[in-house]
Amino acid sequence: MNNGVPNRWSFWSDPSWRLYRITQFVIVVILLTLLVLYLSGVSSVLYPLSTAVILNIVAATFVVTRTIQLRMKNGPRK
Repeated sequence: MNNGVPNRWSFWSDPSWRLYRITQFVIVVILLTLLVLYLSGVSSVLYPLSTAVILNIVAATFVVTRTIQLRMKNGPRK
């Protein structure tokens, strides 16, 4: 029913993109948990929190790169 036009869920069928995206979701959950702990006064989570931020940036880079690759492969939107 999409008439060949990609929608926001069209990349879930790609295993690499799905792996990167799910990994990013997991990292974000860990990051938010550590942030809540840090804001509640637990200062010992500062280094894991910074590590989670860096991992999230790396995961987002992989997701964006794979998205661009898939869009180039599928051609321009109609």
